[in-house]
Amino acid sequence: MLPDSDAAGPYPSAFLSHASNGDNLVLLSRLEELSTSILEGIVPEDQLLATFPIDTYWTSLRAEVVDIRRRTGNVRFSEHFQQVAQLAAGHRKLNIAKAIA
Repeated sequence: MLPDSDAAGPYPSAFLSHASNGDNLVLLSRLEELSTSILEGIVPEDQLLATFPIDTYWTSLRAEVVDIRRRTGNVRFSEHFQQVAQLAAGHRKLNIAKAIA
């Protein structure tokens, strides 16, 4: 799917300079929902973390999350997304270490 296509939705545009705040809010909402599903065991953690670069999305969107938290006073905004991104980064490091060994 091409990043500029309407069908691609907000996911690819998070990495493009022309992403709008509306796109990022939709993306953050979806990533928070997905992260909550992972933490609640609804979505298999290992499968998703092995295939979906959620930590890369966190790296891309972290500054915006911090800004929203500061502006709204909601220190818990996207906290599940942040937690799962940390899990994903650890999962990736562990799998890289296994592949090298």
